[in-house]
Amino acid sequence: MVRRLILILWALGSLAAGGAVPDWLWKLKHAEKRPPSRRNSVIAETYKQTDGEDTFKHKTLAIEIKRSLYETLTDAAKGDYEIVVASRKAIPKATGNAWGGATRGQWDSTVGVQYAAETAAVDVTEIANGRRYTVKGGTLEILHVPQIEFPNGETFTPEDGLTQHNIVLAAKPAPGTNSWAFKLDLPEGATLAYQPKLTPAEVARGNTRPEWVVGSYAIRAADRRKLGHIPRPYAVAADGKWTWGTWEWDAETATLTKVFPDAWLQAAVYPVTVDLTLGNSSAGGSGYFVVANYVYAFGPFTAPSSGVARGVHIRTARLGSNGSVGGALYSESGDDPNALVASSAVEGEITSGTYTWFSWTFASGTITAAAKYFPAAWWEKTSYISYDAGGSDDVHYDSETFDVSAWPATFANDAEDLGAGTFDIYVVYTESGGGAGIQRHVHHYRQQGVQ
Repeated sequence: MVRRLILILWALGSLAAGGAVPDWLWKLKHAEKRPPSRRNSVIAETYKQTDGEDTFKHKTLAIEIKRSLYETLTDAAKGDYEIVVASRKAIPKATGNAWGGATRGQWDSTVGVQYAAETAAVDVTEIANGRRYTVKGGTLEILHVPQIEFPNGETFTPEDGLTQHNIVLAAKPAPGTNSWAFKLDLPEGATLAYQPKLTPAEVARGNTRPEWVVGSYAIRAADRRKLGHIPRPYAVAADGKWTWGTWEWDAETATLTKVFPDAWLQAAVYPVTVDLTLGNSSAGGSGYFVVANYVYAFGPFTAPSSGVARGVHIRTARLGSNGSVGGALYSESGDDPNALVASSAVEGEITSGTYTWFSWTFASGTITAAAKYFPAAWWEKTSYISYDAGGSDDVHYDSETFDVSAWPATFANDAEDLGAGTFDIYVVYTESGGGAGIQRHVHHYRQQGVQ
């Protein structure tokens, strides 16, 4: 013991000047926010030691020291040591925010996703668009990309990018090991809205829902805002064969588990990649069929405060030929749309089968606190409006020949579809006494600067 202590003291006292510590040896402080590939897609990643104090071995002498002693050495002296017990790196919680955080709203809109099986990885590798973490049974890749292409050829391109959590299984798991859990960190009051297969009645009326949306979850804030979308999970084998998975959501523990057919996993060619994607999207994933020459009213929605209606926004796509669309606002009576409150005589032309946001400005229109209203749209040609299942919006139809310069003064409720979902239409208004430049949305209640 005495001889070993003397040897250690001699070695420490006689270390000569040398080069800097190699990058691969040790990064004492590595706390980084990865720049987003799109506007609000970020990973909050912090590397930290998780498995006890490290040991460092001298490269030429029979000396081992603990990190506490290693940190007292000069940089030159540290260069003569190499780490024996590597520190593990914390697997980060990847977060997304389709609403832009405090700069665009007064609410906590951040959604976080973290791998539940392990919280730390032995090794971390920088890869294109993200990082790869070595975990039990394979690797976990956390990537930031602007869109995802599913194995069936469908794509998902959220307006604020997306984060992928790909678990790459190096070898066949034990039979029955066919599920992987993730913890979700949701704002208070936020919920997950399951997107089921369309009913026969929905199919008959012309609604659409891509395969990647069937079995997925829309994330909604307590005030109805959409915070993101988690597509249907899928797995891809080394030979290109693939399968859809299913989600199991435990709201009590905020755990989302992806499950795949065990028989498929046992027969697959490895490595196999299983996916979880969080899309930073505030838009619906399905299409609601709307008929030409009809005014559609959606709601009702309750105004949280009084003010003046300033405009309407709607997300729509054409079905066949180009056509125009206009926006308005109706009051409510007996849960039905009633009197015209505000409208725009300007029409927008729908020229694409890809969903696009349209906006109109109202000349006037008074909003009363606690009163109910119906944002409305009038289509010249058969089209779609985007929406999600799981909401309680009613849809009311009024058959009128298209002419945005002559909106019907009273809504003739010719037909209705009750509790159809949550639709991408909302009205902007200026609060009474709210100060210049502050607007709110009747539908989502989102606060922002004047556009």
